[in-house]
Amino acid sequence: MSFGFGPEWARGTTCCGKPVGCTNMSGQCRMLGHPWKRWHRQTYGQEAATPGSEDSEDSVTTPAANDPMRQEAPFPAALAYLVDRLEYRPGWTFRLQDLDRGQGSEGLTLTITTLGYNSYRPQDGETYQVNHYMPVPPAAFDARSWQRWLFDQLLLVERHECMEFFTVHDSPGSEHSVKPYAPSHGPGNDPYIVREVGTETDQRTSFRGELNP
Repeated sequence: MSFGFGPEWARGTTCCGKPVGCTNMSGQCRMLGHPWKRWHRQTYGQEAATPGSEDSEDSVTTPAANDPMRQEAPFPAALAYLVDRLEYRPGWTFRLQDLDRGQGSEGLTLTITTLGYNSYRPQDGETYQVNHYMPVPPAAFDARSWQRWLFDQLLLVERHECMEFFTVHDSPGSEHSVKPYAPSHGPGNDPYIVREVGTETDQRTSFRGELNP
């Protein structure tokens, strides 16, 4: 195989010269040192080759649709070190657990337990505890990368809380109000995604501002 696209030096070779998104881990790839390639190799292993490359047929297997997903990585000692020493809001706690999160999902999990107000009963005071279960990715990150991942999980929880508390009243001080971004908590939903339901007119309006039939 040779490529007729990509950078000049890669044309006519077996290397596409475009590392981002390319999963060929064979020795023929000239971009194995690229950060994206290093991340892919650390996450999925050396054998994750692109179908069509010389070593792909024997190294790539497709699991059956009803088989459980399998992932494996070294225990994240650097993450455990950070979690043990993390301080954030008063009353919040953090721990790593090998946990059954329900719906057939289990494994190493960062549990963030928050303490604050119930957005629907703020009169109860700061007595409301909630567990947030964050699946730990199967990655061989260094301490700096795990620290950023840990920070990002807190940002997700803060976004969730913002979605819970963002409230618009019919008029100033009125009892009737709406929470337009209230999180979706049901099975199968990601409670950290900001959902905004558009109107039928929103859906039918083209990028030119014209209303489609």
